[in-house]
Amino acid sequence: MNLLENRELGNLAGIKIKKSDSFLADFNYDEKPDIMLYSLSSHYYGFNIYNYKNNSGALLSVSFNNKDFVDDNYYTVLERFSFCIVNGHRGIRLTSTDYSVLRDGEFHIGLKKDGDDVFFAWSPSAQRYMLDESVTQEQLKNAYCPQDYFAYNGLQFSKLGSKLTEADLKDFDKAQLRLMRNAVYARHGRIFSSADLQSLWECYAWYKKNPAYTDDLLTETDRYNIELIKRYESK
Repeated sequence: MNLLENRELGNLAGIKIKKSDSFLADFNYDEKPDIMLYSLSSHYYGFNIYNYKNNSGALLSVSFNNKDFVDDNYYTVLERFSFCIVNGHRGIRLTSTDYSVLRDGEFHIGLKKDGDDVFFAWSPSAQRYMLDESVTQEQLKNAYCPQDYFAYNGLQFSKLGSKLTEADLKDFDKAQLRLMRNAVYARHGRIFSSADLQSLWECYAWYKKNPAYTDDLLTETDRYNIELIKRYESK
Protein backbone atom coordinates (compact mmCIF):
# COMPACT_ATOMS: atom_id res chain seq x y z
CA MET A 1 0.00 0.00 0.00
CA ASN A 2 1.39 3.37 -1.00
CA LEU A 3 0.28 6.06 1.45
CA LEU A 4 0.69 9.40 -0.29
CA GLU A 5 1.23 12.55 1.74
CA ASN A 6 -2.04 14.23 2.74
CA ARG A 7 -0.82 17.65 1.54
CA GLU A 8 -0.70 16.19 -2.01
CA LEU A 9 -4.43 15.72 -1.94
CA GLY A 10 -5.49 19.28 -2.65
CA ASN A 11 -5.91 18.66 -6.36
CA LEU A 12 -5.64 15.19 -7.91
CA ALA A 13 -6.69 16.28 -11.39
CA GLY A 14 -4.59 14.60 -14.06
CA ILE A 15 -2.69 12.40 -11.60
CA LYS A 16 -2.19 8.72 -12.36
CA ILE A 17 -2.91 6.55 -9.33
CA LYS A 18 -2.11 2.88 -9.01
CA LYS A 19 -4.89 0.65 -7.80
CA SER A 20 -2.88 0.02 -4.62
CA ASP A 21 -2.54 3.72 -3.75
CA SER A 22 -4.20 5.18 -0.69
CA PHE A 23 -4.30 8.58 0.94
CA LEU A 24 -4.27 9.54 4.61
CA ALA A 25 -6.01 12.73 5.69
CA ASP A 26 -8.46 13.99 8.28
CA PHE A 27 -11.52 13.58 6.07
CA ASN A 28 -14.10 13.82 8.88
CA TYR A 29 -12.64 16.73 10.86
CA ASP A 30 -11.99 15.00 14.18
CA GLU A 31 -8.23 15.68 14.31
CA LYS A 32 -7.53 12.00 13.57
CA PRO A 33 -6.36 10.36 10.32
CA ASP A 34 -8.76 8.71 7.91
CA ILE A 35 -7.93 6.75 4.78
CA MET A 36 -9.07 6.89 1.15
CA LEU A 37 -8.77 3.49 -0.54
CA TYR A 38 -9.01 2.78 -4.26
CA SER A 39 -10.47 -0.32 -5.90
CA LEU A 40 -10.34 -1.45 -9.51
CA SER A 41 -11.69 -4.24 -11.68
CA SER A 42 -12.39 -4.81 -15.36
CA HIS A 43 -15.87 -3.32 -14.86
CA TYR A 44 -15.59 -0.53 -12.37
CA TYR A 45 -13.33 1.87 -10.53
CA GLY A 46 -14.17 3.18 -7.09
CA PHE A 47 -12.94 4.64 -3.85
CA ASN A 48 -13.93 4.46 -0.22
CA ILE A 49 -13.12 6.80 2.65
CA TYR A 50 -12.92 5.19 6.09
CA ASN A 51 -11.90 6.14 9.59
CA TYR A 52 -8.32 4.85 9.66
CA LYS A 53 -8.42 3.52 13.23
CA ASN A 54 -12.05 2.44 13.37
CA ASN A 55 -13.27 0.91 10.11
CA SER A 56 -16.89 0.94 11.29
CA GLY A 57 -18.46 2.50 8.24
CA ALA A 58 -17.57 4.39 5.10
CA LEU A 59 -17.59 8.18 5.09
CA LEU A 60 -18.11 7.84 1.32
CA SER A 61 -18.28 4.89 -1.11
CA VAL A 62 -18.47 5.66 -4.83
CA SER A 63 -17.96 3.51 -7.92
CA PHE A 64 -17.82 4.40 -11.62
CA ASN A 65 -17.82 2.72 -15.01
CA ASN A 66 -14.08 2.38 -15.53
CA LYS A 67 -14.08 3.32 -19.21
CA ASP A 68 -13.69 6.96 -18.21
CA PHE A 69 -10.93 6.41 -15.68
CA VAL A 70 -8.67 3.42 -16.42
CA ASP A 71 -5.98 3.02 -19.03
CA ASP A 72 -4.40 -0.24 -20.29
CA ASN A 73 -1.86 -0.25 -17.47
CA TYR A 74 -4.58 -0.26 -14.83
CA TYR A 75 -3.81 3.16 -13.51
CA THR A 76 -6.62 5.40 -12.45
CA VAL A 77 -6.51 8.61 -14.47
CA LEU A 78 -8.36 11.38 -12.67
CA GLU A 79 -9.00 14.08 -15.22
CA ARG A 80 -11.13 16.12 -12.81
CA PHE A 81 -10.84 15.10 -9.19
CA SER A 82 -10.43 17.91 -6.70
CA PHE A 83 -11.21 18.76 -3.11
CA CYS A 84 -13.15 22.00 -3.40
CA ILE A 85 -15.37 24.51 -1.67
CA VAL A 86 -18.78 24.97 -3.31
CA ASN A 87 -21.55 27.13 -1.86
CA GLY A 88 -19.71 27.25 1.43
CA HIS A 89 -19.38 23.47 1.68
CA ARG A 90 -16.23 21.37 1.53
CA GLY A 91 -16.15 18.19 -0.51
CA ILE A 92 -15.06 16.27 -3.58
CA ARG A 93 -15.70 17.43 -7.14
CA LEU A 94 -15.25 15.02 -10.01
CA THR A 95 -16.47 14.29 -13.51
CA SER A 96 -18.34 11.15 -14.48
CA THR A 97 -20.97 10.05 -16.96
CA ASP A 98 -22.35 7.48 -14.53
CA TYR A 99 -21.71 6.58 -10.93
CA SER A 100 -23.07 4.63 -7.95
CA VAL A 101 -23.17 5.87 -4.39
CA LEU A 102 -23.50 3.59 -1.38
CA ARG A 103 -26.28 5.03 0.77
CA ASP A 104 -28.21 3.31 3.55
CA GLY A 105 -26.69 -0.03 2.58
CA GLU A 106 -27.66 0.18 -1.10
CA PHE A 107 -25.95 1.52 -4.20
CA HIS A 108 -27.89 4.32 -5.90
CA ILE A 109 -27.12 4.94 -9.56
CA GLY A 110 -26.81 8.43 -10.97
CA LEU A 111 -26.37 9.59 -14.55
CA LYS A 112 -24.73 12.76 -15.85
CA LYS A 113 -24.02 14.15 -19.28
CA ASP A 114 -20.48 13.73 -20.61
CA GLY A 115 -18.25 16.34 -18.98
CA ASP A 116 -20.64 17.17 -16.15
CA ASP A 117 -19.39 17.34 -12.59
CA VAL A 118 -20.77 15.84 -9.38
CA PHE A 119 -20.07 17.10 -5.87
CA PHE A 120 -19.99 15.12 -2.64
CA ALA A 121 -20.13 17.54 0.29
CA TRP A 122 -19.14 16.79 3.87
CA SER A 123 -22.19 16.74 6.14
CA PRO A 124 -21.31 17.38 9.81
CA SER A 125 -24.77 16.24 10.93
CA ALA A 126 -24.69 12.95 8.98
CA GLN A 127 -20.95 12.51 9.54
CA ARG A 128 -20.33 11.44 5.96
CA TYR A 129 -20.00 12.81 2.44
CA MET A 130 -23.28 13.20 0.60
CA LEU A 131 -24.13 13.88 -3.02
CA ASP A 132 -25.17 17.54 -3.31
CA GLU A 133 -27.66 17.80 -6.13
CA SER A 134 -28.47 21.45 -5.40
CA VAL A 135 -25.29 22.83 -6.96
CA THR A 136 -25.28 23.89 -10.60
CA GLN A 137 -22.74 22.94 -13.25
CA GLU A 138 -21.68 26.57 -13.42
CA GLN A 139 -20.94 26.58 -9.69
CA LEU A 140 -18.99 23.35 -9.99
CA LYS A 141 -16.93 24.53 -12.96
CA ASN A 142 -15.98 27.66 -10.99
CA ALA A 143 -15.47 25.94 -7.64
CA TYR A 144 -12.74 27.17 -5.32
CA CYS A 145 -10.19 24.35 -5.02
CA PRO A 146 -7.21 25.66 -3.01
CA GLN A 147 -3.92 23.79 -3.14
CA ASP A 148 -3.71 24.06 0.67
CA TYR A 149 -7.19 22.58 1.17
CA PHE A 150 -5.71 20.09 3.66
CA ALA A 151 -3.58 22.58 5.58
CA TYR A 152 -5.58 21.67 8.69
CA ASN A 153 -4.17 18.13 8.71
CA GLY A 154 -2.21 17.47 11.87
CA LEU A 155 -3.46 20.61 13.62
CA GLN A 156 -4.94 20.15 17.06
CA PHE A 157 -7.22 23.10 17.66
CA SER A 158 -8.16 21.62 21.04
CA LYS A 159 -4.73 22.76 22.27
CA LEU A 160 -5.89 26.35 22.03
CA GLY A 161 -7.64 26.01 25.38
CA SER A 162 -4.19 26.34 26.97
CA LYS A 163 -1.21 28.56 26.25
CA LEU A 164 0.78 27.31 23.29
CA THR A 165 4.51 26.84 23.39
CA GLU A 166 7.06 27.51 20.67
CA ALA A 167 7.42 23.74 20.29
CA ASP A 168 3.75 23.59 19.29
CA LEU A 169 4.32 25.93 16.35
CA LYS A 170 7.91 25.50 15.18
CA ASP A 171 7.13 23.02 12.38
CA PHE A 172 4.03 24.77 10.96
CA ASP A 173 4.03 26.51 7.60
CA LYS A 174 2.28 29.83 6.90
CA ALA A 175 -1.01 28.21 5.93
CA GLN A 176 -1.14 26.16 9.12
CA LEU A 177 -0.23 29.13 11.31
CA ARG A 178 -3.04 31.13 9.69
CA LEU A 179 -5.52 28.38 10.56
CA MET A 180 -4.30 28.10 14.15
CA ARG A 181 -4.60 31.86 14.66
CA ASN A 182 -8.08 32.08 13.21
CA ALA A 183 -9.19 29.00 15.13
CA VAL A 184 -8.81 31.06 18.31
CA TYR A 185 -11.60 33.33 17.06
CA ALA A 186 -13.62 30.45 15.63
CA ARG A 187 -13.75 28.77 19.05
CA HIS A 188 -15.86 31.75 20.15
CA GLY A 189 -18.17 31.57 17.13
CA ARG A 190 -16.76 34.33 14.96
CA ILE A 191 -18.17 34.33 11.40
CA PHE A 192 -15.52 34.67 8.68
CA SER A 193 -15.70 36.31 5.27
CA SER A 194 -13.01 34.03 3.80
CA ALA A 195 -14.65 31.00 2.17
CA ASP A 196 -11.84 28.63 3.10
CA LEU A 197 -11.99 29.58 6.78
CA GLN A 198 -15.76 29.62 7.22
CA SER A 199 -16.26 26.36 5.32
CA LEU A 200 -13.55 24.70 7.41
CA TRP A 201 -14.92 25.70 10.81
CA GLU A 202 -18.42 24.61 9.88
CA CYS A 203 -17.07 21.08 9.42
CA TYR A 204 -16.17 20.85 13.12
CA ALA A 205 -18.69 19.82 15.77
CA TRP A 206 -17.30 22.40 18.22
CA TYR A 207 -17.95 25.40 15.96
CA LYS A 208 -21.12 27.36 16.72
CA LYS A 209 -21.81 30.59 14.85
CA ASN A 210 -22.17 33.59 17.12
CA PRO A 211 -23.63 36.63 15.29
CA ALA A 212 -22.96 38.67 18.44
CA TYR A 213 -19.24 37.85 18.46
CA THR A 214 -16.80 40.58 19.52
CA ASP A 215 -13.13 40.40 20.48
CA ASP A 216 -14.24 41.05 24.05
CA LEU A 217 -14.94 37.31 24.21
CA LEU A 218 -11.23 36.52 23.88
CA THR A 219 -9.54 35.34 27.05
CA GLU A 220 -6.04 36.16 28.26
CA THR A 221 -4.94 32.75 26.93
CA ASP A 222 -6.54 33.49 23.56
CA ARG A 223 -4.71 36.79 23.24
CA TYR A 224 -1.41 35.19 24.26
CA ASN A 225 -1.81 32.47 21.62
CA ILE A 226 -2.73 34.96 18.90
CA GLU A 227 0.39 37.04 19.56
CA LEU A 228 2.63 33.98 19.69
CA ILE A 229 1.27 32.70 16.38
CA LYS A 230 1.65 36.14 14.79
CA ARG A 231 5.33 36.17 15.75
CA TYR A 232 5.84 32.91 13.88
CA GLU A 233 3.85 34.16 10.88
CA SER A 234 6.13 37.18 10.62
CA LYS A 235 9.31 35.08 10.43
